Amino acid sequence: MTKQENKTSEALKFCKAIIEGEYPKNKEYSDLLDLSEKFRKKHKEVEENRPYHMNVLDEVREKDSETGRKILDENFHSRVLCKLLQYNKDGKYVFLESLLKFISGKCKSFGEIKINQPIITQEKKRIDLWVRENRKYAIIFENKIYNAKDQEAQIARYIQKTIEEGFKKNQIFVVYLSYRGEEPDSDSWRKYKREFNKHYINISYYYDIIEWLQNEKNNEYDCLLNSALIQYEDYLTGLFNIRDIDNEIKINEFLIEHEKLNFKDMEASLDKLTERFNAIEKKKNELEDLKQGFEGCKIVFLKEYLKKQANLLLEQLKKEKVTIESVEGRDDNYPLCVKIEEQKPRIYIEVTKDGAIYCVIGYKCDVNEQKLKKKYKKKCWESSPYESFLKIIDINDPIGEVEEDIKGAINTFMDTVKWVVKQ
Repeated sequence: MTKQENKTSEALKFCKAIIEGEYPKNKEYSDLLDLSEKFRKKHKEVEENRPYHMNVLDEVREKDSETGRKILDENFHSRVLCKLLQYNKDGKYVFLESLLKFISGKCKSFGEIKINQPIITQEKKRIDLWVRENRKYAIIFENKIYNAKDQEAQIARYIQKTIEEGFKKNQIFVVYLSYRGEEPDSDSWRKYKREFNKHYINISYYYDIIEWLQNEKNNEYDCLLNSALIQYEDYLTGLFNIRDIDNEIKINEFLIEHEKLNFKDMEASLDKLTERFNAIEKKKNELEDLKQGFEGCKIVFLKEYLKKQANLLLEQLKKEKVTIESVEGRDDNYPLCVKIEEQKPRIYIEVTKDGAIYCVIGYKCDVNEQKLKKKYKKKCWESSPYESFLKIIDINDPIGEVEEDIKGAINTFMDTVKWVVKQ
């Protein structure tokens, strides 16, 4: 059994134990749940008695299907940062230069970048933020504000795409925008990790971006820009529960009272605190393993769901009088494959090991790429020498119901099949 399969198995056991009421019998776990529940009630009590506070961004959030929290999706944060970095006043890219100065205080090599006429894009070639200039330098920003799992060879692929644009390795810089300083998976780098050691920095929203924004909002900008800075910085502090009004919850006082800690018996109190800290750390690691197990479960069920769609799709295509040879699953990673005829490319749904779903037109693809991009102008089709592919969904994305996304994936797949048949 692989490590991932083991985590998946443990996740299923965990679910069974909760359903059967067994897991809370673990006293260590029960105590932590009890402490967490009492703190939640304390937090709610303070929240209900706060002074009035309004932030427009708090009111346009969507509910996260996994955590139930109301948040703005990852792409929103990338768009905001992109807009800020694109701001140009009298030929000066104010926020871009400011951010690079902030970063260079932590990683000197970023201070070598000289800004003149940069091209700043968001989601081009699937790179969250991409800043580049005349083959002088290129900065890859990978946004992980919600600590999403890295895709397979993600950073390595972005570096390769930048090299293909004509940049040398020593001209490329990588900024990993993390939640609280979490590092990329080792697989994300592949062969590039050591090479980019001096051209890489991990900048967290919690420790760095909030501080940078706080410094910037003190400057004099026009009314709307200043308002955007203030509200975005306030939204982020709210996301991490560190707004000034959040400080009304005196967590130290709460813990001292709840744990019955005594300053007269310092040694016993310190031992108790250490014991509690270690217990929380242990459970945090266990829950992280379970989270990865649940991710594995989702991918297993997703592949099985797609495999079962084959016969249904075949019947639907026949009803719509779309002539094809067969609908089948090629293998585990390609649970759906449509063969039209010998002269036409096959069309696949691919499920990667990190949970992303692609609609793939290949091999020896003779479909007109311009027509393809025109048809799906709101979606980003990309091509290799052998195939064209479109990322439909990512089940690790914190926003969106997975069932709705799967139905959307099937509809896009069907639409693509019918379109290719007509070409």
